[in-house]
Amino acid sequence: MLTKLYMQQRRWSDAKTAMDYLITGEGASYSLTANYEDNFTHTTENNTESVFEIQFGDQRLGGTDEGANAAVSNTRQQFFAPRGIGWSDGQARYWVVNLFKEEPTTTGTIDERLRHTLFYPQLEADFGDLTYGRHWEWNADEAFFRKGARDYYRNNEDYYCQVNYRLIRYADILLMYAEALNELGQTTEAYQYVDMVRARANMPALATAYPEIGSNHDLFLARLKKERVLELCGESVRWLDLKRWGDLENQAGLDQVKARDADFNNFVIGKSIRMPLPQSEVDNNPFMDQNSGY
Repeated sequence: MLTKLYMQQRRWSDAKTAMDYLITGEGASYSLTANYEDNFTHTTENNTESVFEIQFGDQRLGGTDEGANAAVSNTRQQFFAPRGIGWSDGQARYWVVNLFKEEPTTTGTIDERLRHTLFYPQLEADFGDLTYGRHWEWNADEAFFRKGARDYYRNNEDYYCQVNYRLIRYADILLMYAEALNELGQTTEAYQYVDMVRARANMPALATAYPEIGSNHDLFLARLKKERVLELCGESVRWLDLKRWGDLENQAGLDQVKARDADFNNFVIGKSIRMPLPQSEVDNNPFMDQNSGY
């Protein structure tokens, strides 16, 4: 958590030092699981890749409020599941599917992470598995979050999902470590940590796939942005990534985001990065100023 704070403040050296504990220090006891899917099922929880995860269970099917008899379950997937299964309140943009298909694996197949990351219309054709298929209500260019879904053993969702939420994975740490090294002018040293994540997905080494990057900071960061989407899509890191990279601080960066996500069409630089403070609180506190633009 200290690392994530430093990363958002762009204190790269402090962030690297904080991550050294997990990479080379006394806390270096983590490793990537051999199977990517193991990070999103209830049968493989608290594994070697889990740095911190929120525990859920289905042993008490009580209320879904915060009362004394409340369930100890995860309700996230009921809200994110495809229409006809859940409420699809959270949905992925289809460009993510296309990003997964930009680069084949070392054996010429589609990146296996895609099948565990998203539900989308071509899932059955691409991988041969689509438990939810006959229940879906979807359009051809839609995608839904799959991580944490229980389609590996059932064909519906409810408010009593026992799948733990992996808040911080070692893969995230490795990619942040590479980002910090790149910002510190150690781009060459950063490659190995990206390659560890890519190797698990059966992707070729970064230098082999993209030799034009070399030791160029900007090219490395541009590629790292894609690597984080491929590895961490749907794991609640995207907003912090966009803020940290400064993509919402200038028109060129914002235009790139808007081209893929219409939700940013009304985004105003310098304003929309924050919500307004309650005006009553501003009025009550002579030392408090309203956020810019409101």
